[in-house]
Amino acid sequence: MSKNKQLRKAVGSAPCVACGSPPPNDPDHVITYATRLKDEALNMWSLCRSCHGEKGRVGIITFVRVNNLEGELERRGFERTFDGKWFIPASKKCEFTGKTLVLTECGWDEVEQ
Repeated sequence: MSKNKQLRKAVGSAPCVACGSPPPNDPDHVITYATRLKDEALNMWSLCRSCHGEKGRVGIITFVRVNNLEGELERRGFERTFDGKWFIPASKKCEFTGKTLVLTECGWDEVEQ
């Protein structure tokens, strides 16, 4: 089994990070797959189908705030700017552009830092 499949299986077999629903759950990317972070452990968490759908409807920023997941993002290595925006540390910049990835309601944005 490939490393990515092993990670996805492990993540999906954990309780939902938002509501605690028991597995099996969806292995979900915190920041969309298009960032090239892909299936890195810092960018994946377990969400039940209901919470996964909610995240898609309300956006990541609202989902994190409403479900009190700030600590979960910090545990995964996300950091906050002085104005409260979440971002991926410089060591995890976008592979294509070298810019810092900042969470937005629709997923992410790239900024110079």
